[in-house]
Amino acid sequence: MRLLYLQETAGTHVVSTGRLAQDLNVKDSSVTGMLERLAEAGWVIYMPYRGARLSEQGLCIARDLTCTHDNLIAFLCETLGYSLANAESEAEHLEHHVSPEFIQRLKIWIKQKN
Repeated sequence: MRLLYLQETAGTHVVSTGRLAQDLNVKDSSVTGMLERLAEAGWVIYMPYRGARLSEQGLCIARDLTCTHDNLIAFLCETLGYSLANAESEAEHLEHHVSPEFIQRLKIWIKQKN
């Protein structure tokens, strides 16, 4: 999701390894290893010494994850009264443990509420 965010906010399709490492607060070598694995999976297009961008498949996955994250935050804030900061943190944990059915029902519930 950070790669999608950086691609969109930086106004460039390719995000440098250094920029991604800085944003994630990790070493460049850690980002390089991650990008290589994501490229093998077909989710990013990685260009050594230039950076990476999301592939079409990666773009779809990142947008789905972003939508799930945003829906969880909306639910936590609007229904359970979480502060935005706490909702962000909680959503980071929850988004990896909820089923697609839960997310679909959550989307419908949010749509009906608004």
